[in-house]
Amino acid sequence: MPKPTEGLPLDDGTHTDSIDQPASDRGHWFHFNVGTVVLRRLQQAAGDHPGSVEVVGFARRLPDTTQAPYAGCEWHALDIGTDEGRAALTAALEGVDAVVHLAWAIQPNRNEGAMHRTNVTGTANALQATADASVRHFVCASLVGA
Repeated sequence: MPKPTEGLPLDDGTHTDSIDQPASDRGHWFHFNVGTVVLRRLQQAAGDHPGSVEVVGFARRLPDTTQAPYAGCEWHALDIGTDEGRAALTAALEGVDAVVHLAWAIQPNRNEGAMHRTNVTGTANALQATADASVRHFVCASLVGA
């Protein structure tokens, strides 16, 4: 199947970048990262509706916040695969309306423990933190391989 060199187009005409992902309904491959697509769209909504949308990100390793799409977002470093990470996430989610959980690992597939910690424990911790903080909406995306 051919793989286009361009990424998935966004509403503003820009393209994303990162991983190859099949779009089976079209029979083509697109090159994109779900997290950056969601982040760009939320930032667009924040720009379209000033004061109504605030974007807060969580990552084990903080991104370069001087670069798009990471600029303009409040970032917290935490590891959702740990009890400490779950506690920090719970505190940070107080007053939040919705959580979009996109943390998954498909590598290193030779280390099932590390993948379980991210995919299973991390998702369980994100769900628990969301419930403990009384957040009403939780959106979770995963990979078949995760």
